[in-house]
Order: sequence, then C-alpha cells, then structure tokens
Amino acid sequence: MEKHDQTISRQRTPQRYSAGACVDAIKRYLADFGRRAAFRAELAELDRNGYLDRMLDDLGLTRWEVNRIAKSYPEAERLLANMAYRHNILLQDLDARSLYALRHTCMLCSAHRICRRWLQHGENSDFKKFCPNAGTFEALSKPVATEATPSDDLRKMI
Repeated sequence: MEKHDQTISRQRTPQRYSAGACVDAIKRYLADFGRRAAFRAELAELDRNGYLDRMLDDLGLTRWEVNRIAKSYPEAERLLANMAYRHNILLQDLDARSLYALRHTCMLCSAHRICRRWLQHGENSDFKKFCPNAGTFEALSKPVATEATPSDDLRKMI
C-alpha cells in the first residue's frame, strides 16, 4: 500500500521550472495571445465587409477550420517545426503540397498540449497515438546515425 501511495505522490509532483523559463513562457503566451487577437480582428473585418466567405472558398476552407486555425495560431507552427526537427525533416526542403498538408493538419489538430509536452520532455514514447501527421512524418523522415533531440534553446521555443 505504501509503495502505491509513493507512486501516486510522485505522479502529482509538479515539474520544476526556472524563473527564467516561466517568464519566457508567459511572454510567449502573451505574444501569441496578441497575434491571435490580431488574426481574429482581421477575420472579423473581412466578414463585416463581405469578403470572408469568398476568401474561404478560394482557400478551400470552412468557417470551422478558420476558427480552429485561429485558436492554434501561432503555436501550431512552432510545434510543427519542432516535430519536423525531431524527425530530421527540413520543412524548407519540402514541396509546397507536402508542406501545406502538414501545416493544415497540424493547425486543425486538437492535441497541441500533448504534443508540446512530448516535445519538451524529449520523450521517446509513441507519438503516433496523438499526432495526425505521424504517417507523413515517418514517410518523410530522413534516417540518421543518432537520434535527433531538440537542444535546450529549441525546447524553450516550444
């Protein structure tokens, strides 16, 4: 019984972060909040002027997708870049269609919190359980002699 209680208490122990890391995370959160607010204001302006639906038709997007994209912006781009790094994929080397597919799927994904934790902790657990881009990452992944892990600087960006 005592061993079980220790396991539970260890699971509930919060991870310790430095004050600098916390400040950086708050700054990033506030900056992201501002970017999302500006993006939503731009969408609202397009809607008021009657251009939003035409633009969405041209892009092949629905209002639901745009709302989901606005919610995930700009974090989805950071997560995608870091996930690509973990799989030895250079996004700038991808063809436009593959890059669009990866971005679109990532922006509509609802597992950003799980993804962020997976990337921050350098876990080797199976990302296929939560990542809708898993198959694409595996198909595009370039094999290397050693496993790629994000540097401390890269982890701070997540």
